[in-house]
Amino acid sequence: MGLDMYLYGIRSSDDDKKEGIWEECAYWRKANQVHDFFKKKYIKDGDPYAFYKVDEEDLEGLKLICYIILMNRDSEEAEHVARALLPPNNFGCFFGSNLIEDEYFDDVEYTYNILKDILENKKYDKIFYAASW
Repeated sequence: MGLDMYLYGIRSSDDDKKEGIWEECAYWRKANQVHDFFKKKYIKDGDPYAFYKVDEEDLEGLKLICYIILMNRDSEEAEHVARALLPPNNFGCFFGSNLIEDEYFDDVEYTYNILKDILENKKYDKIFYAASW
């Protein structure tokens, strides 16, 4: 058990519907800092288990945040930068750690790389975020 998070891309869909060909674009396990980003942007008071349509601008913003964190990874300010930009706010047995260690940076690097691919290749008409725990 624990936090599982996904980005799904949809091809050839109507503007506001969840119809089309679905493809899993990204999967995270207990990367609570990434979940917190999407939670603040989309989930708020909604169903935490629903699929949330994600704006391209927000994916670009998350990619930039990840880039800044990675550029500071080896600096003395690494933890401060990480906590300021993408803090691991949810922690515990279901959500993972709240420490800024190698696993945190590995998740940030994975997030940066997957978002770079999604945004540069523009394969999808829509992107949805979903999580479960």
